[in-house]
Amino acid sequence: AAAAALRRVQNRAATQQEEEGFVAILASAVDRLTGGSSPQSDPQEAFYGPLPDGPRFEALLSAAASDAQRASAEGLAAAPLAARMRRAAAVASQPILAAAEARRRHGASLATATGGGGDASEPAWTASPAITAPLLELAGSVADTAARLTSAGEEAEAASLFAPLASLHAARLRCLLAPLAAHAAASPLPRHDAAEGAAEGAVPQPLFAFREARTDASKQLLGLGAAEHAASVAEAFHDFRTLARISASTPPPLQLSTPAFAAFASGGAAAAPPLLAARSATAPTSAAAAAAAQAQL
Repeated sequence: AAAAALRRVQNRAATQQEEEGFVAILASAVDRLTGGSSPQSDPQEAFYGPLPDGPRFEALLSAAASDAQRASAEGLAAAPLAARMRRAAAVASQPILAAAEARRRHGASLATATGGGGDASEPAWTASPAITAPLLELAGSVADTAARLTSAGEEAEAASLFAPLASLHAARLRCLLAPLAAHAAASPLPRHDAAEGAAEGAVPQPLFAFREARTDASKQLLGLGAAEHAASVAEAFHDFRTLARISASTPPPLQLSTPAFAAFASGGAAAAPPLLAARSATAPTSAAAAAAAQAQL
């Protein structure tokens, strides 16, 4: 599933005359795996071919993160810089999201066939820090670039990075769900976010890491003004604190398209989640109101 997704990213790059940059990332990944001694002269054949056993996609993510760092330091104009960031983000996030979705479908099918819980107790290869760390590093590069472009008056190019940034965070959160599910299968997790502010040792490590990743996502996206993308990630991964913060701070009508907000944003408060429905069309947007909303979580 991951390899097929990567091929789709490559096909899109080819249609946009960006395949050379894509192949450069593959070449960097191959060098990481072989120490620069690949017998194949074509990076594509080497990456997709019979390389020695090794962390192939881990090397790919590391190469994508390094490519984004280089792009940031090269002094590129706004459009090519944003394009480099979008390409690196797609190379990193799309294969991981595809692998996570394939695993979810496999687990659901297995659960249906056996009447059990699937294979949630077996952490996936995507849960490795060698996967999650480059995703966070790359997200930081994309977020920093979006902030720089905004400061330079290139709002359109900056906004083009919001969806790739959200995809990187979604991919990282999907990766962190595997060890969280395995821990939950072995012992119950604390209810909702009662211990959200607790020290790392006070909650199970997989849960702490997952919560920290949600915080990373909301901080970066909201810091850039990408409220709709922040809401989409928050809704997908049950980050109700962020949803409440957006609800309490966004002037009506809410310009959001996620299902949890759609009816509420158009005036249908009864169809919204209880906490959000409590906010009327003239709801206060002060810090005190936001704090009060969060305190209900």
